[in-house]
Amino acid sequence: MSFSGQRGKKRQLSDPPQNEQKDRPWNEQPDPRGYEQGDLQGGGRSSPAATTDSNNTPGNARAYNNSRHNELINPKIDGGASFDTHYHNTLQQAPPMDAGDLQKLVQTIGWHTLSRQLSVVDQDKHRSTISPFSRDEPENFWISKNIDFTQWESAHDSRALLLSAPAGHGTTDVCSHIIDLAKASQTNSYVLYFFSSTATEARRLTVFTHTLLHQVVCCSNAEIQADSIATTFLGTLLGGHFQRRTQVFKEDDPPYTTIQKILDAPENELIEALVEAIKTVGIHDLSIIVDGLSEGIARLVVKHGMRATRKLKALFTIDESPIYGKTLDRMTCIEYDKERKECLRSLHYDDTRYDKISEEHHGSLEWLWKHPQYLQWSASVTSSLLYIEGKPGSGKSTLAKYFVKNLVDMVPNARSSTVAHYFYTFRGTILESTHENMLRSILHSILEQDESAFFHFQQEFRDFRRCNHSEWPYKSLQKVLSMFANHPPTKTLYLILDAMDESNDDERRRIIQLLCKLCLKDNPCSIKVFLASRPVPELKHQIQEHPLVITLQDENERDISRFAISFLEKEVKLTGKILGEAAEYIIGNADGVFVWVDLVKTELLRLVETGCTNAEILHCLKDLPPHLEEFYKLMFARLENGHLRDIQIGKRLFRLVLFARRPFTVVELRDALAILDDHNASYEEFQQNQISAISRRIEHCGGGFLEIKADKTVQFMHQTAREFLIRTIPNAKSLMFDISDDAHRALATMWVRYLMLCFTSPRMQDGFSKIRSWSPEDFRAYAEYLNEWPLIEYTFRFIKDHHDLGGPNEDVSQLVTALIQQLADNQASYFFGSFINFRFGHNHGNAFPVNGYQETSENMKYNTFNAAAELKLPHISEALLLTCMQDASHADRKTPLIISAQKGLAGATRLFLGLDMDKDAKDNSGRTALHHAAENGWEAIVTLLVEQKANKSIRDNCDETALHLAVKKL
Repeated sequence: MSFSGQRGKKRQLSDPPQNEQKDRPWNEQPDPRGYEQGDLQGGGRSSPAATTDSNNTPGNARAYNNSRHNELINPKIDGGASFDTHYHNTLQQAPPMDAGDLQKLVQTIGWHTLSRQLSVVDQDKHRSTISPFSRDEPENFWISKNIDFTQWESAHDSRALLLSAPAGHGTTDVCSHIIDLAKASQTNSYVLYFFSSTATEARRLTVFTHTLLHQVVCCSNAEIQADSIATTFLGTLLGGHFQRRTQVFKEDDPPYTTIQKILDAPENELIEALVEAIKTVGIHDLSIIVDGLSEGIARLVVKHGMRATRKLKALFTIDESPIYGKTLDRMTCIEYDKERKECLRSLHYDDTRYDKISEEHHGSLEWLWKHPQYLQWSASVTSSLLYIEGKPGSGKSTLAKYFVKNLVDMVPNARSSTVAHYFYTFRGTILESTHENMLRSILHSILEQDESAFFHFQQEFRDFRRCNHSEWPYKSLQKVLSMFANHPPTKTLYLILDAMDESNDDERRRIIQLLCKLCLKDNPCSIKVFLASRPVPELKHQIQEHPLVITLQDENERDISRFAISFLEKEVKLTGKILGEAAEYIIGNADGVFVWVDLVKTELLRLVETGCTNAEILHCLKDLPPHLEEFYKLMFARLENGHLRDIQIGKRLFRLVLFARRPFTVVELRDALAILDDHNASYEEFQQNQISAISRRIEHCGGGFLEIKADKTVQFMHQTAREFLIRTIPNAKSLMFDISDDAHRALATMWVRYLMLCFTSPRMQDGFSKIRSWSPEDFRAYAEYLNEWPLIEYTFRFIKDHHDLGGPNEDVSQLVTALIQQLADNQASYFFGSFINFRFGHNHGNAFPVNGYQETSENMKYNTFNAAAELKLPHISEALLLTCMQDASHADRKTPLIISAQKGLAGATRLFLGLDMDKDAKDNSGRTALHHAAENGWEAIVTLLVEQKANKSIRDNCDETALHLAVKKL
């Protein structure tokens, strides 16, 4: 058996003579148990057992495990070594061996004798069964392209790397690969290596130590150095026995029994002895590669090994999560998929648009798959861009959604591709028209589907965390996406973007440039960009080099015809000649605009409801405005000529929907419309002013410009309707619709009054405000009461935004200050006041009182949140979640999940886990939620966290796991 040695030299230890001489010294006598050199592999002996047993145990390891010599089956004596039962029974009364005699004995033991006592397994034989490691395989990118791995590999100083991953993720393969590289290098280095699968678990550390010791000897230059190594190794172990005051060495023990007792030492002493033996050789450059031993052993080897040589390059792998809270100098850990998941959690984005886009009419849009421009784009093996250009209302978003839904079914290779999409909109949340939100959404989707893509994110993600940003910097997001232009050609990437015209003007040009850069034909990765938009100048100019364009209004006449005939026949109930004439009129005037056709449909159905005849319906159809803009003018004129009360409600509706930071729900608008402009309006007036049939009122007073979606949110029926109102309202003849002046200021005032109504209601003042000792039933009742105020989440989230957008205003600021003081003057609402004061920052800092409620504020907040979570109350749960997230900024770094677990709040803990909050996040003491739950004896919380795969092995700053803390609790 040979091992790679210094300067690339290989050395085979010669076998000693096989003849037995009765008069030779004890250390040259044959083993009395019948074992001759060669029975065990290692120490220069060749193994006759070249096969494996049925359990895949190597033959040399099997021989070791089956021998009485090596299988120490007796219990430990005096806290130290074990020894053969025979000698224990017959010699236990013999006097102990003198320390000096023991040391002299060790000095006489050479490598030849010691090697016969060792258990060594041929690592190269095992390596021949390991699959080659390919750096270019995507499943190995988590190692080969990881920043820490490349830095470790290229470092010229001492470094250690720990790879943590479940079996089957390439850690064993990369160990064998690194061994090959180290052996092939021309440096003056030693290479020691071990694979834990070559030894049984019970004897793994012993086999590891003996095997590496054998490799050190094989790399040494002379037989005399081998004897020195043996002496140093045994002498170091003997010193450990002396320190532990072990008294098991008997004068009458045979020498081989004494050696075995010396070898039987704790793991830290075995590692230290191995390192001392390495120092004897005088190794300057040492590589140690170990697969599958524990993290604790890895850290011991690194701790001692750094002192043994000038340069140590160590690679260790484990199949479980790292457990130590403290890191070791110059030892880095890469835990499989952990950093990617943390990165995913940091890419927050809003995406409400996709589900609200209308579905295509049955049978429409199928022309896309046969269109020449699409076929050319789809068939290209290189990157390319397909531009869907369409006039307003022509159905671009519906087509984009149709493509997303059917891509996998219609394009077979898309099943193995990465597909990411984003739909810009001005009608969703305030973020959904921003390029930052688009980039976060696209990148999150890519990284969620493709683990191997994380290396593009890693450096920027680490910079993001190091700088403690609340959101990813825009330039970092751009940089990460741009990196995919050079992504390895592993699979196709589809990027589907809709409504570029509804994106923010700023940076639009650069985003289009980035998309064009991704579509260059010489990029290694195939990237397919599907882009839908109205004609916009910067887009038209930038994509000149990408000639694949489909003009939607030139293609959808057949779809419009199918849609028109369907509703005229099935819903309007037209027949015969009138049906044909009506269909022909609609198709001829639609000009490719689906929205106009849909408005016509609504008008005709209204006529049906009034009992008009088919002839009257056809006559009215021809009187309708033939263009979309004129149709909107007709709708607005009807609003201006309506009843005064309808106009007032319509005005407030348009102001709310136009200036909202996110779409309102129907019930939220019910409360918003009930808030009177009178500052002195009472709670009773607020209740009386609530509209019971709110959905019908919204449809009527919205004049057809507003629609209620399936999720009960309210938005403009189309972006063109929103644009029309923005253009028209400031110039309207009736000043009743002048909604633009001070809109945000008016909304900020509205939200202040809403909160005052909530916290000054009779039930609040006469009930919750007077409770001094809160029971679980009180918290549940309080949570149910707060949930009756649906606007409470929106108010807490966006009141500051509306205040800032409205500009400086002393009246609003005084109202906010009064609100904060009112909330802080009550135990039940104190934490709400604290949150609003926090949101408004220093503007109102001096107004917020510090009183006796401050100490109970956290308990009030989390117990109320727990009750809301257990009762599944949506409105208040979202509002309380906002206040809880404020706790993440605390000095002790306790996350809301940690606080909930510490307090034993199962409902809150379950909700936070459902939000994908990091279950293994640590506070400043290094403790996780599981630590705190275990320490406080919350068995239900512990069970919940364990079921959600919380890491049970993480150690805190005191080196304690959750189990340690649970035991202390007993």
